[in-house]
Amino acid sequence: MLRLKVKLLPPFTYDMNTHELILEVSESTTILDILKNVSSKGVIALDKVLDYSENSATLKENVVILADGNVVDDLSKKVGGIQKIVLMPLAPGG
Repeated sequence: MLRLKVKLLPPFTYDMNTHELILEVSESTTILDILKNVSSKGVIALDKVLDYSENSATLKENVVILADGNVVDDLSKKVGGIQKIVLMPLAPGG
């Protein structure tokens, strides 16, 4: 089992606050599994994060997921070896 820190930032959280969770997951757990897990806990609104089409899910354009500081766009990526995941909005600079 792996202890994974998950940080969730607004606007994807229901209460518009930042949440940090520690999850106990297997190393074969995927990023999509993590998103579904925190959604089932009532922390994030999954429909604000994912687009569903024909049995597949993709990140919405305004969503960024970092795994130990590196951008992840493959929801099937396994979390083995990862210590922290951050779900945050895209913040384009100006």
